[in-house]
Order: sequence, then C-alpha cells, then structure tokens
Amino acid sequence: MKRIHALCALVTSVIVLGTLLALAPVGTGSTHTMMPSPTMALASAGGGGASGGGGGGGGSSSGSSGTGTSSYGGSSGHPVADLLSTLALPFVLAGGVIVFTAKLHARRRETLQDIRQAGKADASWSYKELKGRVEETFYALQNGWTKGDLSGLERYLSDRLLEEWQTRLEWMRVRHEHDVLKQIRLDSVVPVEMRDEVGQDRDCVWFYMKSHMVDYIEDTETGDFVRGITRPAKLVEWWRFTRKDDAWVLDRILSEKDGRQLLDGRLI
Repeated sequence: MKRIHALCALVTSVIVLGTLLALAPVGTGSTHTMMPSPTMALASAGGGGASGGGGGGGGSSSGSSGTGTSSYGGSSGHPVADLLSTLALPFVLAGGVIVFTAKLHARRRETLQDIRQAGKADASWSYKELKGRVEETFYALQNGWTKGDLSGLERYLSDRLLEEWQTRLEWMRVRHEHDVLKQIRLDSVVPVEMRDEVGQDRDCVWFYMKSHMVDYIEDTETGDFVRGITRPAKLVEWWRFTRKDDAWVLDRILSEKDGRQLLDGRLI
C-alpha cells in the first residue's frame, strides 16, 4: 500500500502541475476555456445505455459541445507555458489510468483474501462458485433484457431490482421501444469489496464489471433506430450481490463514476 500511495502522490503532483500550467493565464488578454468532455457510451446490464440504464447505474453520457477553444489546444501566448502544457497532458491522462489500475488491483487482492477467509467457515463464499455465479447472471440478464422478458430471472435478481426492471420494461412497451443487445462480451469481473456478518441478510460483495456490447433502442412498430450505439462499446459498471434464498443475486448497479468510491474502501 505504501508503494501505491507514493505512486498516487507522484501522479497527483504531475496532474496538478499540468492543470495549473494549462489553466493559468499567461500574457495580456489570453483566455482559457474548459476542455469539452469526451463522449463515452455507457450501457447498463438489464437496461442498456440506450434505454437509460438500470439498477442505479448506466445511461448514455453526452459530451459537451461548443465553439470554445480548449486551453490545451489553444495558445496561451507564452511558448514555454504552451510546451509544458502540451507535455503535461499525456501524464494527466495516463496518470489517472495508473492510479485507478493500482487501486483496483489492491482492492482485488484485499477482497479476495477476505472472501477466502470467509469461505473457511461458509462454503457459499467459495470464490470460484461466486465468480461463476456473477458471470452466469451477467449473460442471463443481457439475454432476458434483449428479449424484453425477465420471467425466469427471479433466481438472479433481488425482489427490489426485479420489480424495478419489470416496471421499466412496461414503460418501454408503452413507448414501442425494444432494447437490442448484441456482440456481448464480458471482459473483467473483479471483486472490490465484501461484507460478511452473522447470518446472511447483510452479506454482500461488490464487483467491478467491464464488458463490450452493441446497445441500441429500436421502434417495435417501424423497426427504426431510435438511439444508442450500433457498434461494440465499452461498458464499465459496479455490481452488488446479496443473499436471497441461500443464493447470490444481483441487487444494485452503479455507473462507472459513481462506483469509484468503492476503491477507497467505502462500502455502499
């Protein structure tokens, strides 16, 4: 953990330096505007980004647009500041990835240790079976959602989440919408937090889920494309599994951004 903290401190220093150089006005009359946010397509298991997400996560994010000049792309009027800002940008971008990856691996290692310790007293904490259950749930839900029928999925979902998604499907039928999910691939299943208490009511496990899929909405009456992504796009979510009738079921989904606090050990 000391190495991770040191790495985080170093990367943070680089990011701060790059940000200050990029945003600080240099020279008379120079102006700086915020860099437009990149557009990223986010789908959500059990709902897809095209349909607005499910279980508290997902939804397509829209990038900001405008005619303002980026402080990284424009000139500050000072060649040294411009050069340093340009050199700092790759570190800003790469630094965030490095910090995230380091935290993710650290949380995986610690959570796996906790799960294996719990498994010594309770066989239901077997990590091999738990991970298999998560993967089985993922594909079962995508299949059920694209069929527009969640019947038979009670064994994979908490009662609360099942009711929420059934209501969502009903509204989609009213709007003559169908969520199409294709070319589905689950890339990563990483445990990041767990809770094991007396009994089963409060037991839970959080997973980092990364996948790729085509996800778009079509009109059921005309077959026309409504919205979404027609090529495989990356999806990152955080899934929480709890106990139901002695089995692990999906209970909550957080978006990529909202779930990052789990990497700091904040159990949600």
